[in-house]
Amino acid sequence: MIVDDNFPALQKSTLRTKNPYLAFAQVLNLFYQPPQFQPGIHPTAVIHSSAKIGRNASIGPYVVVGEDAVLGDDCTLVAHVVIYHGVSIGNNFFAHAHAVVREFCKIGNNVILQNGVVIGADGFGFARTTRAIGTRSYSRGTW
Repeated sequence: MIVDDNFPALQKSTLRTKNPYLAFAQVLNLFYQPPQFQPGIHPTAVIHSSAKIGRNASIGPYVVVGEDAVLGDDCTLVAHVVIYHGVSIGNNFFAHAHAVVREFCKIGNNVILQNGVVIGADGFGFARTTRAIGTRSYSRGTW
């Protein structure tokens, strides 16, 4: 058991530390080995002819990489990842299933995107407007 320094004494083996949460994360890194993905492009992936793919890329099933997209070295895109046109991604990038990077976004090195994340999606900086259509009026966000 990993416990705080102030935890009551137990009849079991314990590891005492000022930061049990951090110690637990460090122990996990000793035992957990994430899956390794082999370089290559799955036959169902759709990659635009103008896209640039770095060395040792692993591109999984049903991935889409758009026009003028750039992926650095050692990038892994698992199933159903979508990279829009004009995206630039650095080295050592990992995108889990269904991650999306929208048009013209720039991502640096050593980035992990979790399942279903959308980078560059609408939703930030919306301003409210009201305009009339016929006899009805409505509010709509504009970016």
